[in-house]
Order: sequence, then C-alpha cells, then structure tokens
Amino acid sequence: MDAEPKHSQRKLSRVVQGVEGHVLRRMLAGFLVVLPLGVTVFLIAVVQGFLDKWIRPRVDGSWVDFPGIGIVIIVLSCYLIGLLVTWRLGRIAVDWQRIILSRIPVFKSIYGIVSQATEAFASPTGRKFNRVVFIEWPRPGMWSMGFVTGLLPPDESGKTKIVVFLPQSPTPTTGNLAFVAEEDVVDAKMSVDAAMRAIVSAGIVLPAQPKENGNASAGQAPRASRHH
Repeated sequence: MDAEPKHSQRKLSRVVQGVEGHVLRRMLAGFLVVLPLGVTVFLIAVVQGFLDKWIRPRVDGSWVDFPGIGIVIIVLSCYLIGLLVTWRLGRIAVDWQRIILSRIPVFKSIYGIVSQATEAFASPTGRKFNRVVFIEWPRPGMWSMGFVTGLLPPDESGKTKIVVFLPQSPTPTTGNLAFVAEEDVVDAKMSVDAAMRAIVSAGIVLPAQPKENGNASAGQAPRASRHH
C-alpha cells in the first residue's frame, strides 16, 4: 500500500523537475537573445543622452532641436569623413594626420595601437580571426579554444610560432594572448562565428559535431585534426 504513494510522489517529482528544467532552459535562451539587444539599446541611449545634453542647448529653439540630434550628427559626420577620405585630398589629410600624431610622444602610442587594432578588425583580407584552434591552456590536460590572429617571424632554428587569442567567456573582448608552435595547436574544425557563439553563450550553444568525432574525453585533446 505504501509503495504506490511513493511511486506517485517520485513520478510527480520527475514531472516537476522536467517542467522546471524546461522553463529554466527557455528563460536562459530568451535571456541570451535579449541581452545583446538590451546592451545595445542601453549604450545607444547613454550616448544619445550625453550628446543631446551637450548639443541641444546650443541649437535651442531651432529646427534641429529634437531628441537624438546628437546621434544624427555623429552618423552624418562619419559618413562625410568616410566620403572625404575616398578622395585624393582626403587621403592626403589622413596621411598628414598620421604623420603629425606619430611624432607626439604620448599620442603616438595610443594612436598607433588604436589605429592598428581598427585596421586589423576592418581588414577584408582576413587579418583578424582566421582560424579556430584548441591549445592546452592554462595547464597540460586542460584545453582552451582560441583564434589564430597572426604569425611570428621564424626564429633562429627556423620554427614559426602562431599568435593565438584566448577570449574569456562570456565577454570575448578580453582574454589572453599565447605564442605557440604550430604543432602544439589542434584545429577546431568550426567557423569563427560558431566559436564566438559558443564563447558568448558560455558553452550552451555548441556547433554540431560529426558523429565519428564524438566528444572529447577528459584529459584528451579535442577530437579535431592537428594542423600540419
């Protein structure tokens, strides 16, 4: 007689746990969708408020005195500057700007770093993240996913090291930089977009793996081919 109520309680408990898991998974999926949108809207609102507070008092009462005028001015300014640098005179002005700023002791370091970073990320030739790899980090037996960002010149022995950026999850804008030998990396066999989604979602959104690869067991390298 006592076995039947206990069985019913266990069944009810499993149902409740299943419903809770379903709800939590769906809530997390929704949160991951809403979070980037919310952060984007928040940053735009902050920038708009700052610009409007600075610009609108100077155009008070005119036809351009409306909420969001700061964003409009920034967009138009960027467009006009981009249009200008496509002309010969604009390119000359940009070259002179680089020459002048590169001679100022403090500004040359900041300007150089920012300029190189923006050029790398905006380059259409793939000078940014061009390959997803696994390396043993931060200790042997523990594997981390990273992006190959460049190559170092060969050393005295003729060996070349690759530059791997190891982003932190879930904020891939920060991370560590590793210089490793080519034979010490394992190709992840996934696109940069798929890897980025996995990092931002803290591993919740993973790319589908071929059945023959299976899952990497503990203490073993991820089952992907080594790059030769």
